[in-house]
Amino acid sequence: MPRPPVLVRLAEASDVPMLFAIRTSVVQTAMALEELGAEGVTQEAVSQLLQGGRAAAWLVYHDGQAGGFTMARAETGDVFALFVLPSAEHWWPPGAPERPPC
Repeated sequence: MPRPPVLVRLAEASDVPMLFAIRTSVVQTAMALEELGAEGVTQEAVSQLLQGGRAAAWLVYHDGQAGGFTMARAETGDVFALFVLPSAEHWWPPGAPERPPC
């Protein structure tokens, strides 16, 4: 049975609410909006990073639903954010080798 396609696309400032919805839904490194804000991680700050070209973010979709994102700094190229919805942790790209059991 064929698996639904996985799509990765560059995120835009208009995607920031989705990035925060994903970020606040993770289990392993859970943080509420208030906790993120206390660290300076606000929707406005992330929008400015993306619009100013200081960072880039990519969203991953499976069967039309967003399931995770990653962000990297433009200057250094380091990935500083990688978050996956708990419901998307089982996704595996078509054509990839079979995923080993967890």
